[in-house]
Amino acid sequence: MSIQQHFSESMLSFGLKPGAKVFLAISGGVDSVVLAHLLKASGYDPTWLHMNFQLRGEESDRDQLFVESIAASWEQKLNISKVDAAAYADKNKLSIQEAARKLRYEWFGEQISSAGNDGVLLTAHHADDNAETILMNFLRGTGLKGLIGIPPVNGHIRRPLLKISRQAIEKYAAEHSIKFVEDSSNRTTDYTRNQLRLQVMPLLLDLYPQVDANLQHNIERFQTVYTVYADAVKRWLRKYVRVVGHEQLVSVALILQPENRAMLHEWLSKYGFTEKQEGELIRLGESQSGHFIISADGGYRILRHRKHFILSRVNDSGADEQWVEAGEQQVVFAGGRLDVKMTDMLVDPSIASSEVALLDAAELTFPLLLRKWRSGDYFYPLGLNKKKKIARFLIDQKLSLIEKERVWVLESAQRIVWVVGHRIDHRFRVKESTRNIIKIESSR
Repeated sequence: MSIQQHFSESMLSFGLKPGAKVFLAISGGVDSVVLAHLLKASGYDPTWLHMNFQLRGEESDRDQLFVESIAASWEQKLNISKVDAAAYADKNKLSIQEAARKLRYEWFGEQISSAGNDGVLLTAHHADDNAETILMNFLRGTGLKGLIGIPPVNGHIRRPLLKISRQAIEKYAAEHSIKFVEDSSNRTTDYTRNQLRLQVMPLLLDLYPQVDANLQHNIERFQTVYTVYADAVKRWLRKYVRVVGHEQLVSVALILQPENRAMLHEWLSKYGFTEKQEGELIRLGESQSGHFIISADGGYRILRHRKHFILSRVNDSGADEQWVEAGEQQVVFAGGRLDVKMTDMLVDPSIASSEVALLDAAELTFPLLLRKWRSGDYFYPLGLNKKKKIARFLIDQKLSLIEKERVWVLESAQRIVWVVGHRIDHRFRVKESTRNIIKIESSR
């Protein structure tokens, strides 16, 4: 199949026909210029986007002038952004590559959003890029997800050349007398990807002449396997990870079993925890209650709390929430103190009051969450057997605004058990069938 046919099939698979709102990330190198030529030859009318990072002195300006020149001769729309990537990297404590990527995609996003929800960005990633990516991911230990390669669709990004080799792209450029510029940094071994491309891949080709084709076939296989794997992961996480308020809990003993450790990575990777932190997470499971680690991006915290890992946003942790584990007899929190006692003996029901809750232990799922009440919370007030917004309940109790702000609730598996110091939920009351009773007394 020719490069033109591959390109046309890819664009149709994306639902992109001539007339679609498309943007093209163009550097001036052979890959992006060939993609620009394919777009023009196929009747598309893209807007070119070129970013000058000012990292290579005169060469960076040369690339910009070249792109401006061919955009004019091909009568293509062009937007240019000129930034000081080195200064940005220094200011934000990023590597040059990280800074350039962040600047590039933030600007691309701004340009695409100006076209509305149906605008898309085309990039010229090709089959060789894909092969290099899965090798790098395999060596870095990113897990199965890293072996499915570069996705052809990612948000508003589309990559129509992913199944086309660099050799085929260069051949197309020669056949159509397409001019392009070469980035001199592509010939250095300062970057990991260049070392792989310039030093490792030639050795692999000597050993395995079919390595490129084999890697492409493996990518397709891994993508199929990953679909099955991802479904199994979702089912496992839905079954064993409990969502309680703004936090998530999972049993330390369960998730650290050898056959389940992969789930630890799958659970936490989307919250900013990296593969490099996997060893820290395993050690956290062996540490004492109260220890925690922060995700690499600083957004989330994973806490070892008795028998559980608890995941929360860093900003969500603090004095407004408190966990109550099974067996805890006293809990001190910002609103006072709870004394907890379990008994299998008959208890005089007359001791129940607004400050003393008698609860059916069989209805409770530990750990319980003690937290400030929130707008939208509801419960089934004892004796009513129908739900009521806590906001309305507190109004009926004739509490002042300050008194309302001091109200806490006790929650079990996302169901409110007790509006502390006021009333329990009807679903957790002591019944004739109750065998074990939990008595919780509130004091301030």
